[in-house]
Amino acid sequence: MKNLRSSGIDLIGSISWGTHIGQLYTDIEEYYKTMIPFIKAGLLDNELCIWIYSNKTCYEEVKERLKTGIPDIDTYITGGQLLIKSHVEWYLKNGKFDADITSKHWSRHLSLALSQGYDGLRAVGDTSWIEINDFDKINIYEEGISKDITELPFIVACLYDARMLSTYEIAEIIKNHTFTVVRYKDKYKLIHNTGLQIKEQIKERSMEMYKRLVQFLPVSIIIHDETRIHMCNQSAVALTGLKSTHELLGKRLLDLVPPTLRTKAREHLRNAMHSSAESSYLQSEILCNCGEIKPVKIVTIPYGLGESNLLLSVIMDLTPFMRINELIEDVERHKQLLNLSLEYNRLKTEFFTNISHELRTPLNVILSVIQLLKLQSERLNNWDIESKYIDMMKQNCYRLIRLVNNLIDITKIDSNYFHLELRNYDIIKLVRDITNSVAEYGKQRGLYIHFSCNSASKVMACDPDQIERILLNLLSNAIKYTPSGGSIWVDVYAGDNALDIRVKDTGIGIPKDKQQYIFDRFMQVSSSTMTREKEGSGIGLSLVKALVEMHNGTISLISEPGAGSEFIIKLPIRLIDIEEPCRINSCPEFNHAERLVVEFSDIYS
Repeated sequence: MKNLRSSGIDLIGSISWGTHIGQLYTDIEEYYKTMIPFIKAGLLDNELCIWIYSNKTCYEEVKERLKTGIPDIDTYITGGQLLIKSHVEWYLKNGKFDADITSKHWSRHLSLALSQGYDGLRAVGDTSWIEINDFDKINIYEEGISKDITELPFIVACLYDARMLSTYEIAEIIKNHTFTVVRYKDKYKLIHNTGLQIKEQIKERSMEMYKRLVQFLPVSIIIHDETRIHMCNQSAVALTGLKSTHELLGKRLLDLVPPTLRTKAREHLRNAMHSSAESSYLQSEILCNCGEIKPVKIVTIPYGLGESNLLLSVIMDLTPFMRINELIEDVERHKQLLNLSLEYNRLKTEFFTNISHELRTPLNVILSVIQLLKLQSERLNNWDIESKYIDMMKQNCYRLIRLVNNLIDITKIDSNYFHLELRNYDIIKLVRDITNSVAEYGKQRGLYIHFSCNSASKVMACDPDQIERILLNLLSNAIKYTPSGGSIWVDVYAGDNALDIRVKDTGIGIPKDKQQYIFDRFMQVSSSTMTREKEGSGIGLSLVKALVEMHNGTISLISEPGAGSEFIIKLPIRLIDIEEPCRINSCPEFNHAERLVVEFSDIYS
């Protein structure tokens, strides 16, 4: 969409940047009537406005006439938004029209407008001072202006005294202006330069598409000269860390380069301006607004508009490419670390496996000897004191066996060497038998253990040994953390596709900040909530979770400090195909009591 501005002239309406208006008058009153609203619209639209008067009037007269339509004219003049200039200082050199001087005035004031935060420049120029001999020279200049300002945020209206012009000169004026305002039979008429308007519309559409393309490009585009930046896209704003294009316009491109690299960058820009090569390349750095320095590649080409010496610089941020290289190096480095880590884990697993077996063998021997000593002491009726110490040694051997077994199994699980021995088994009978085997032990500690189930039996694929291990571990924890007089419930609910096992106690509970970590390896509840006699290795619940998940199940926790804990196991109900008849409802081939002693060995009597 075009950047339309209010012209302030009812005949014309809205106009775009680059519009060149002419007015033919026979009386000064005519142009005041149209040009005062024209200037007022520019002031209200945040434009720097200039009125250039001829030798037929003066500064004070122009100011007073403007005040009739713009009451607060003094505020605009004092603030610098409205300038009233003589044609002598603007157009002439040694009393003659000078195109170079005039172009420099327009260029300098356009730069001033943009650097001071105005949207652009709007001007009225009274040309009634022109001598007949100078008309052709000025006509050529006006033709060039009409072409040049289409690229710039610039609107200008030129005033011509029709009484001083020939028919040919009037025709040339109409040809060089987008619109020409004339007075005919006491009414203002507007002459459209249709050909010029069509060209301008085509150019505007092309420029709009060009600007959109430039704005969407992922590289920074900057149009500039040696003194300031005239145009930039959003990528350039993002590169420099600024918030808007207005913050970048007016700066020098060299201001964006670190001081140590500016000499080289200045040489690059001058070479680009004067070199016959199509483009000039420089690898440098950009100093961002936040203080960050980014490596960049700058390609610069001449971008002349009229007599202006403009450059177009394309700046590519090299940071992503450098990061890609760094990432490639990081990947290689991490690949080496991964290989080292895998080798370390292999050695660690091998070490734990070996050390665990090495620990378990002498422990079994020690335990066997302790059992023989106890039998011998009982046979000789000399066991009162000795039995106490033998029991203590025996219990600690069981504790070490439990720890070693857990270490071995955790190591096997981590190494994918642990496999379930799945059987189609009555899991409800299994859970009931385990609970009953623990009930008597709980009663000795003043605890009541209850079992309930919604079904008499449920056959499903499971590893009975590991299910027993899971339950004994949870019951051991429940007994360990439940004060005397409390209760423990084991509830089983068998559905069509899943089975729930819930172990609930009235113990001390688990702090909220520890619950999310309770199944982590080597994790224990804070020592402030437990006594020495309730410590453990922190492997048990981690192993329980691993064994449940190997059954394709889940385990979760509900707990309130001081109100007990509830562990909920959910297992899928399924059967497996086996060659031998399954031993449904038969006794398991392992000793509940013996495993109970091992699993409960870390609870002191």
